Amino acid sequence: MKRLLRFLDACWVLFARLVLSILTHLLYRPKIYYSSPDSPRRRLGKPTVLTCNHLRGCDGAVISVLYWRERIHSLAARRWYRKWYLRPLLHAGYSIPIERSSVAWLRNSKKVIEGGDSVLIFPEGMAVPGDEMRAFRPGFLLLWHSTDAQILPMYMEGRYDRPFFKRLRVVVGVPYTPEDPGEEGMTREYQEEQTRILFEKTVALRDYLHNKRGRRRQRKERRRQSK
Repeated sequence: MKRLLRFLDACWVLFARLVLSILTHLLYRPKIYYSSPDSPRRRLGKPTVLTCNHLRGCDGAVISVLYWRERIHSLAARRWYRKWYLRPLLHAGYSIPIERSSVAWLRNSKKVIEGGDSVLIFPEGMAVPGDEMRAFRPGFLLLWHSTDAQILPMYMEGRYDRPFFKRLRVVVGVPYTPEDPGEEGMTREYQEEQTRILFEKTVALRDYLHNKRGRRRQRKERRRQSK
């Protein structure tokens, strides 16, 4: 009986992920950019802590669809699990519940990485209703320090109130490993410095996308003027 239940659960997860993939491509038409030849394409290569700015509740599903060959577990506020219509989708998306008063998410995320999977973290902590990013939090750093996973910064272009059917653009950075904290350990100064470095890497990805789109507009304008 247990084997049958596990089989049915696996079938449901595959079906739900297929539906999520179709809806994501229909509603957001995601386009992915790689900021460097060293940016991972299709496969991450090893367990990874992915980080990205946060626009809306479906961001985890979008990135999971982009790397559909990988099993990426995204962190989701526990309050979403209380909504019966979202719980099955969160389960299918391999989400990990998180709440501020508990560090259970850190233990669960560590188990996921030790099992060979990857974890997606939104360092801002919540979706941001605007164009500017909030200050990052060091949760990603705590997870990295307890594992040997690489960190992969990403940037997602858009707004909290972004309408459907408008293309969503994602920029993938280059995996890196933070500087070893040494004998002093994870001091507050060390965490602030490494968090600042990740924030600057994410801003650089945003600038990369803006510059790339600016050059494309200039080429279109030159072609239009030459006709």
